Amino acid sequence: MKFFRKTSVAVLLTALVVVLCCVWGYTRAYTSVQQQEETQSQRAGENNLNYFLRQFQDDARLFDLDTTDTLARSDLELNNTYGTMLALRTANYLNGQDIETYAKDYFAAQKLGRTDMLLVIEVSSRAWYLVYGPGLRSYADGNQALATLVRENLDDAFFDGESNQGILSLFEDLETWCKDNLPEVEPVVQSGIPSLQINDKVQVISLWDVFLNIIFTLLVNIWWIILLLVALNVVDRYRFQKYVERHLPDNGDEPTAPFHPILFWHRQGSRWYGRMLDLVMDLENETDEDEADQPADDAEPTDADQANDADKPADADQPTHP
Repeated sequence: MKFFRKTSVAVLLTALVVVLCCVWGYTRAYTSVQQQEETQSQRAGENNLNYFLRQFQDDARLFDLDTTDTLARSDLELNNTYGTMLALRTANYLNGQDIETYAKDYFAAQKLGRTDMLLVIEVSSRAWYLVYGPGLRSYADGNQALATLVRENLDDAFFDGESNQGILSLFEDLETWCKDNLPEVEPVVQSGIPSLQINDKVQVISLWDVFLNIIFTLLVNIWWIILLLVALNVVDRYRFQKYVERHLPDNGDEPTAPFHPILFWHRQGSRWYGRMLDLVMDLENETDEDEADQPADDAEPTDADQANDADKPADADQPTHP
């Protein structure tokens, strides 16, 4: 149809295809995350429970398996409700290393979150140290209740054989402290717009966000797009010159074979095609006129030239015969 051969229509269709591809990509990303979250929920959080179990490094053998399982489930509940957790690291000796420095280095090495906590216990010195992320500073700094509940539960009885009861009591008091001091984590839902939960950050997906992302992508890559179009335009001009040399008839009519450009708006019948054809034809006409104006060096003399040569007087220095 002639309607789809117009340059404006082709450009509009290309832009629509780009927009639809971007929208489809963001939709697929959201669907993938949603399916993953649903699968995890159907498995009753066992994968998450294994993660919290790995956060208990009980090298001092203070807790039994039932206790660590209970602690992992408590951490899972704290994470789902308040976005925080308490990791444990026990050791008999720290080989003379300062427990504060060890706890901070271990917190960074485990890559715990901004709102997570770490409790390091050294049995030989009956020492402990609690580290929390920067997200809890506004709630824990200057709040003696958190340090007090740890101190009350990690007493002499804890180190004398009642470590299981002491750590379970500590987690119960920690749940109370979180309830009194931390806000609950609530899912973000705005007018039915889906949201992505990625690394403790909620990202709301809307058509406006998709549009802004498309514009940003185009602006970032606009120079590469312009450079590519300029290069393809140069290639098309060179191909068109070769095309005209091969297929332009001697009588100056339109070329007999169709032209197949790289850029669709350079097709046969377009404005670019017409301008390039006129330009090539003008160049050839100028070349033909220049060749016609220049006299040939090896042309034979005419009768008029011979008569003019006969009328010329002989040179004075040329000898004459009587």
